[in-house]
Order: sequence, then structure tokens, then C-alpha cells
Amino acid sequence: MSKQEANAPHPRKVPRLPGPLSLARLEEVFADCADFKKRQVYLHGDSSRRAAVCYIDGQARSERLNDYVLRPLAQDPMLASVPEGELFALLERGALYAHGCKRETELDPAVFALIDGSCALFLEGRDECLVFPVATEEKRSVGEPENEPALKGARDSFVE
Repeated sequence: MSKQEANAPHPRKVPRLPGPLSLARLEEVFADCADFKKRQVYLHGDSSRRAAVCYIDGQARSERLNDYVLRPLAQDPMLASVPEGELFALLERGALYAHGCKRETELDPAVFALIDGSCALFLEGRDECLVFPVATEEKRSVGEPENEPALKGARDSFVE
């Protein structure tokens, strides 16, 4: 161990969640998380072409998720007619209305993107996803307690 490493704070293991990405592994990571949501969508109503959209409820803004990701998936007729091999590239290059898109192949960055308020789009049979930013700006703040009287001191409370 070098002198610089000895004086550094506790080292963080990177990646924290090693290994390849898949929808099943992402569901394992969030198995005990009540806010983890997965929505199955038929591409333009075609039941043979399915996508799964994963997000954290409360971190992702539902209006953005609906307008920028779910609505184009369900209503764009091009998604039903494009060849299967070109579908992922089409989604990555602008078939959805998100201002940013990132392809993820590792579990660690996909998990942290969801925690930061993005959604992950998985196509059936692919072990990679597209991550779209749909984060909400709403933040929880400290406020005055509503159901607990304060005897002395500050009158602040936390949501949880």
C-alpha cells in the first residue's frame, strides 16, 4: 500500500455491482424496493414486440416518463415496421422524445442512473438498455411537525 493510499479515506469498490446487465439482474438489485416499478409496453400495439421500462417512483417525473418515453413507444407506427435488428438503434437515435440517451451494458451504471431519476428501457432478448433522463425537480424539505408537539427547541421535522 502506498503512502497516498494509506492517508486516503476508505476506498470505494468500483464497480459496486459488478457484472453484465440484464432485466432480471436489475430486478434482483431492487427486489426489496417498493418504489421500483417496471412497465411492460407493446411497441405500437404489436404484442410480438415488447419493451420493459423500469424507473424509481418518486425519482422519475411521471409526466416526462409518459410524454417522452411511454407515449412514443405505444403510438409511433415506425416502431412496428422497422426490422428487429434496427429497432434498438432507432430508439437510441431519437424515436423517443428525451433530450438525452445513453446505452448501458453494465449493471452498476444502470442502477445508479435509476436512483438519479432516469428510466431504463429494455427490449426483449437484449442484455443492454437505454437510459433516458426523466428526473423530477421536486425535493423533500424540512418542515414544521404536524402531528408531534415540540416541547422546546426547533420546530423542524423530516418527512421520514
